[in-house]
Amino acid sequence: MLLKPDSIELYKPFQLFQPEDCKKIIKDACQQTPGKRSSVAGNNTGARRTSTTYWYRPSFFNTQDLKYYFDPFYNDGYLVERVSGPIQVAKYDETQFFGWHYDQFTGKKRTGRLLTLVCTLQPALAASLQTKDHTWQLNTGEAVIFPANVLHRATAPVEGERWSFTTWGVGKITKISKRKGK
Repeated sequence: MLLKPDSIELYKPFQLFQPEDCKKIIKDACQQTPGKRSSVAGNNTGARRTSTTYWYRPSFFNTQDLKYYFDPFYNDGYLVERVSGPIQVAKYDETQFFGWHYDQFTGKKRTGRLLTLVCTLQPALAASLQTKDHTWQLNTGEAVIFPANVLHRATAPVEGERWSFTTWGVGKITKISKRKGK
């Protein structure tokens, strides 16, 4: 079940799932699609990614229910119309990472990813999510939201596996949401 905190702020962690829900998401994601080991260089920064990716369709909540978490940022210029689906579930073993990258793809498109929501389903020693100004070692079920145009990365665990849940608020790209975030 999705937890609904009293307030949601950019860059501030909040509890999204209970630990038992995180276990269910990992199990369901593994059963729904075979994991694909990534070793790609690409996207908009040439970032290298070595994690294993699963595409997850929730069984106990509707993907669009996640829009609730993006709505507080509407007045800040993030006009989220829908939540991107399916959801990305990623497994990071020791030494696996995702290098510096942006989630917003610029160009002639009028719509695109505006906000990124990342939730840790299972933490691992020294694995973190980082922007240039923030470092999070989120606990089980904790999430954070930041603009999709902010440079970020996921560092490798030194022990164990880190599992993450990532989705994006999609909508009309405005001058505010196109500006490189901090």
